[in-house]
Amino acid sequence: MFRRIVVVLIILFFLLLPFLVVWFFPGAEKILPFELPGIAKVKEDLNFSGNVSNMGFVAFDEDKLFYSNTWGIFCVTGDDSVKILDDYAQYMVVVDDRIYYENLSDYGKLYSVRTDGADRLALTDFAVTNVMAGQDGVYFISPDDLSSLYRLDTEEGFYQLLSDDDMFLSAVVGGNKLYYSSGNDGCYLYCFDLKEKRKTWLVDHVVQKIVVYGGEVYYSRIDKDEGVYRIGSDGVPERIVSGAVSAFNIFNDKLYYCTNGVYECNLDGSEKIFLVDAPSVSICVGANSLFYIDGIEFVLYKYDLVTKEITIFS
Repeated sequence: MFRRIVVVLIILFFLLLPFLVVWFFPGAEKILPFELPGIAKVKEDLNFSGNVSNMGFVAFDEDKLFYSNTWGIFCVTGDDSVKILDDYAQYMVVVDDRIYYENLSDYGKLYSVRTDGADRLALTDFAVTNVMAGQDGVYFISPDDLSSLYRLDTEEGFYQLLSDDDMFLSAVVGGNKLYYSSGNDGCYLYCFDLKEKRKTWLVDHVVQKIVVYGGEVYYSRIDKDEGVYRIGSDGVPERIVSGAVSAFNIFNDKLYYCTNGVYECNLDGSEKIFLVDAPSVSICVGANSLFYIDGIEFVLYKYDLVTKEITIFS
């Protein structure tokens, strides 16, 4: 009888071993309890890195615009706006025909839904932030896990811990690199190689928002010598906008930033133009428009860069 019990326990151990490895060993893969559709490709030209730094409350898919507020997620096609989901989302990115997002309606967990609002899936049982579209999947940070970095393989259906040796704060993906401010090192700017899983220090400035554009890294500095900086191929930071900047982004070779109003300038800081009087805390870009949140009323606005018209989205 005792020998039979031992044999049963050994069999159970080996049956459960894969699941124990997944849950208790860093870097192990967590298999999702369902199958995700495979991706055709990540539309990097529609998933602007600067929108992640600005909370990603808008996302794009060809001729469609998605935005979210406390009422839900909406899809705009032409002049038509349709509510597709009740979730309050941020950090939205579109990969193939699905939206991936942080669901503020469910404790900040990672969710996915088809762009038509069908097939809504909860992908994690913990909170996430900085949901980013990369070349080989979707990346996100877990504040519940000391801001560790994870990757979701949308093709094979699992998420995986990539690194827990730093606190990844403000972060964006550019190619096979991730640029972030380090919570373990004064919020200084670092680069993390997503293939080699190796980090490199860049500058000892306190960084708030980061944008990767045209092979160069832009960031807002919030300690001394505030402003927007650019790091070129020589690795030397250059300040292109001076003063406190609450938000900035880049679109079509123009830099848009907020400092007591929203302004436009060239990427070298020249030809500054005032656009709109709004104390914005976030500026998203796309579809020849700026999308900004009023820092006082927390209302989402659209500013058409062609017609100069302003539309309220909230």
